[in-house]
Amino acid sequence: MGVHRVLHIKGRLSSDGATAVEYGFAQELTPGTVFDWLLEEEPEEGWKKRFQQTGSHFFQVQYPKHGKKKVLLKYRAYRDFFREHPYDTVHIDTDGFHRVAELYAAKRAGIPRRILHSHSTIAEVSGRLGGSGFSRRLGQWLYTSLSTDCLACSEQAGEWLFGRKGKRPVTILKNGLDAERFRFDPQKREAIRKQLGWENQKVLGHVGRFEPPKNHRFLLSVFETLYERDSAYRLLLIGDGSLRWEILEEVRRKRLDAVVSCPGTIEQVESEYQAMDIFLFPSLAEGFGQVAVEAQCSGLPCLIADTVTRQAAVTADCVFLPVDQGPESWAAQVEKLFQNPGDRAQRAQEAICAAGSDRRNSAEKLREIYGG
Repeated sequence: MGVHRVLHIKGRLSSDGATAVEYGFAQELTPGTVFDWLLEEEPEEGWKKRFQQTGSHFFQVQYPKHGKKKVLLKYRAYRDFFREHPYDTVHIDTDGFHRVAELYAAKRAGIPRRILHSHSTIAEVSGRLGGSGFSRRLGQWLYTSLSTDCLACSEQAGEWLFGRKGKRPVTILKNGLDAERFRFDPQKREAIRKQLGWENQKVLGHVGRFEPPKNHRFLLSVFETLYERDSAYRLLLIGDGSLRWEILEEVRRKRLDAVVSCPGTIEQVESEYQAMDIFLFPSLAEGFGQVAVEAQCSGLPCLIADTVTRQAAVTADCVFLPVDQGPESWAAQVEKLFQNPGDRAQRAQEAICAAGSDRRNSAEKLREIYGG
């Protein structure tokens, strides 16, 4: 039996949650199923190498991003690609209503299986078709009309992209997780904290792109409130994005340089979780909240915005709190969590048992959807 090659369509392969999830699936499905990639921008080199190790081929489509005819030209670019590269399955990862042209091109090209996969609960880039009212209903109607399979990482993500009563049912595909990779390791914890110079400090942490939905400014306000009360607090922010330099400038302006670390994207992020004491997750919107599960698998208690699905809590050590209650309420909850540290190794084991099989189960479900 030959290899089944599935074409994934995405703007770019970068250090976002969706890319990590797809890589996990690629690892589970190879060698029988291989992901090829059709991108609009060059992938990050690290991710490209990882996917190449699973057998992936890479393609890039180009079209004008501005002008009155940009949608038509985008459609033609994808149509021409599909004519030259026949696939029986395309899998489009998206967080908004900006994938209609390629989906329509795939249908016109006669591609029999057109999968649309929702990874978020809002359109995270301004200017996309979305939001509320007529434009959102139109986007949902187009997506369910043009796709053959609707996937979502959570019920909320499915409702956002496809509506509550779409033309076809939505399959909830849990984000796969190699839970064992994040197991609590006291030696790594000691090494990373020593490297940071934070051996005896109270370390708060966050992993996520520096983009508006991740709410870094609020997170920084929570930390500032705590630091004014207790100078032992430290903040570790892992990730990159369009707002990173603005947040760094705000850190400098507030004279918090020595107590806030923003090292950018880190490939072995599991080591960084070990250095943290509490994980903060104040996102304004999330498709699922994968990093919160990773944090729990390393034994961390988590303080999470109530906009995140409760499915992200795999242990009892998660507290959900509305962001609109303000930094003071979040700071008070952090202090409560420090008063009851618990057994981190035991928490990690419980989380791993709860989440450890997700990736294998989700990969098998995905294999069935692909028809293999």
